[in-house]
Amino acid sequence: MSVLHPPEQGTLLWDLIERGVITPGQARATTRECDRGATLTTALALMTDERAVWRHLAQAAGKPFLNSHQDLQVFFTDLLDHREALQHQVLPHRSRGRELQVVTYNPQRQDGAFPPALPSQLLRHAVVSPTVWRYLYDLAYPSCVTGTLDEAEAAALVSCLPLGVPHSATPEQRAEILAITRGYRSIDLRREPVEQGVRGLVSTSMKVLTHAYPHHLEGGRLVVMMADPGDSAAIQRLRQQTQRDIIPAVTTREVIDHLIHEDDLAGFGAEEG
Repeated sequence: MSVLHPPEQGTLLWDLIERGVITPGQARATTRECDRGATLTTALALMTDERAVWRHLAQAAGKPFLNSHQDLQVFFTDLLDHREALQHQVLPHRSRGRELQVVTYNPQRQDGAFPPALPSQLLRHAVVSPTVWRYLYDLAYPSCVTGTLDEAEAAALVSCLPLGVPHSATPEQRAEILAITRGYRSIDLRREPVEQGVRGLVSTSMKVLTHAYPHHLEGGRLVVMMADPGDSAAIQRLRQQTQRDIIPAVTTREVIDHLIHEDDLAGFGAEEG
């Protein structure tokens, strides 16, 4: 989806409401997320039934819609490099003669010639939701989890905008960009809430001291959200208190402060012994 200015954004949301694809509440939540810095694409993916939205957008654009990665019976990953994929918002599906079948989350992309990377190829687009596209990207180009993407590449991946297009970002997205460029995982609590059973593994005072908050257990290891996952002293303190190996994940300082504040309101800190 190309960059939409506020009037166009409102028109699209109203159309989706009128056609019963989203609810007025989902439209308001999407608008609020955009106001925080998200692109319309990422806001819709987070705040609505994205498969229903992208199915409708694909039908309106006259393109096939693939419901999940399982609909791709084959998936070639060596036909484009990751920068071309980010710049053109496509992932290679399969090649048939001169035709290169690709998947995209942008239903406005046009079929046809694809210069300059593959000047002899003709593109045919199928549409997937942004979440499915990201899943496929991570399979095709695992560099996104090894810290080898630069900031511009990570921003394009997270914001769902073509590589090089100026963008804004929410605090959660800025944390994800940082995580990708440094080879960490990131956590957005709206998608992955804290496991309640781990909250007490780290004391409130330690959460404040290390700017960290426990998220979940993976086997015997504790995944901890941190504003600075490279803070080795903080990780050592957390390891000593919990007697567990620590897996650092990136989130924003605001998220950690909010969780600690919620603990205070609930009297959770008073339960620590």
